[in-house]
Amino acid sequence: MQDKVPTRHTVASDEVDIREIFAAIGRFFKGVGRSIVTTIIRIRQATKKFAKLIIASILLGAVLGYLSYSTYEAYYASTLTLSSKYYNVEMLESSIEEINQLAGEGNHLILANKLNISPELAKQIRSFEVKSVVSTSDVMEMESILQVVERNTELTEDQQDEIRDRLLASANNYIIIVTVYDLVVLDALEEGITRYLTDNEYVSRRVSIAHERLLSMREKYKRELERLDRLKNLQAETFSKLAETTRAGSNNVILGTGETANDPLNVYRQDLEFYQEALDADSELKLNASVEIVSGFTAYSRPASLSLNGQLLLGALIGMGIAYLIILLIGINQALNHYEARYSARKSPA
Repeated sequence: MQDKVPTRHTVASDEVDIREIFAAIGRFFKGVGRSIVTTIIRIRQATKKFAKLIIASILLGAVLGYLSYSTYEAYYASTLTLSSKYYNVEMLESSIEEINQLAGEGNHLILANKLNISPELAKQIRSFEVKSVVSTSDVMEMESILQVVERNTELTEDQQDEIRDRLLASANNYIIIVTVYDLVVLDALEEGITRYLTDNEYVSRRVSIAHERLLSMREKYKRELERLDRLKNLQAETFSKLAETTRAGSNNVILGTGETANDPLNVYRQDLEFYQEALDADSELKLNASVEIVSGFTAYSRPASLSLNGQLLLGALIGMGIAYLIILLIGINQALNHYEARYSARKSPA
């Protein structure tokens, strides 16, 4: 007898035929497609069967939408962009949420007092909302860039400071969104929000400290500039006398020899550096505010609330959704009744 030699067509038991995989995937999608078609057919049948209920619900929803439009007052939305290096997102959200709650509760007297506006104008305010111009992911990305910049030895300190200031400038910008019932309130509201945020004790104390520090720095630089001016005049007189007495026929003046020689231009370089520092301190002093308005409120004539057509459409869609929910509940109840009847029939004696 000859032994059977295994051929190459022999398939190991642990191997899976790829045709079976594709067949299973095909059966799955076929089942999904069949379920979708069945669902559509049942919805179509239910729509025909309960057409009166669906139409009545849509009409009722449209009527309620019209009543909602007639009952509730239209409101308008506008945005205010401000910049602050003393507020962060959490602090600003907490401050704005305080006046937002007052507006939502209808506490117009306290709201008017905080915003320094009349109670009549405070009644026209509906809500407040604040958000940062940059997202959390943007802040994390900026922090990563700053770390790379700080590790870059090719950049000078001034260049690093310039890059840091540009990156952080947008991180200090915030948008305040307000909704009001009357656009007249926007002008007074812009000034009121600015004053409300400025009067914050935590922020105002730090603004005052920074103001005193910058003022002291500016005065120090001014004194240094005056001292350097006197030194420049004295140096010019000294060089002029030395040129006339010690080196006849030459306008060159040398102080010391070799490594001990002094560069007369160092005084002028130092003067320019102090002058630039004084200008920077003066600029920071003028811009040292708790909040600055980047762009104020704009009065848009188009309401932010839904129009009449929008309210009618929304009411009709809600009515239709409720109708189909009722149809679904009816179908579930019929199925339960059918199951209960079959279960009772099985348990009853023949």
